[in-house]
Amino acid sequence: MGGRTLSGVEAAADRGDVEGVEGGVEELEPVVAEPVAERRESPALDRIQDDLDDVERALQQLDEGTYGNCQACGTAIADEVLDARPTARFCAEHESAPAS
Repeated sequence: MGGRTLSGVEAAADRGDVEGVEGGVEELEPVVAEPVAERRESPALDRIQDDLDDVERALQQLDEGTYGNCQACGTAIADEVLDARPTARFCAEHESAPAS
């Protein structure tokens, strides 16, 4: 697509100017109509999404004032654990406990 960016292509499509877009809008429609779940077939993408979910959860905990507390028992997660893994959700006792 040359030097066009996605936002440039979207702006051109909004204006109805799709000349120069390889394949035109017709080529893009099947991809846009395809459900996101069907496009996510890569384990790497799944891991990235999981990491993003963890970061968003940690940011929400910051907003709520609960960041750094174990989600199982509420005690503080060790600073060393949070330094190594800022998205940690459980204290050492509950991190290794089997799910019940």
